[in-house]
Amino acid sequence: GYGSVSEWLQQAPLEQVIKYISYTIWTDKVAPGFFIQTINDGSLHQALARLENILQGNWQL
Repeated sequence: GYGSVSEWLQQAPLEQVIKYISYTIWTDKVAPGFFIQTINDGSLHQALARLENILQGNWQL
């Protein structure tokens, strides 16, 4: 397994990154503040950076 969300995001494929971003948005609906927490801890930024990297074609198979 992975030691952290950060480690997982570095290797996550496109589908999983999109699911993580969606999970973050929808979880905030039932756990107010969750979205801000992911911004503050850097995980949302990492997910968006990974998504950008994948979409630019610089991702590993």
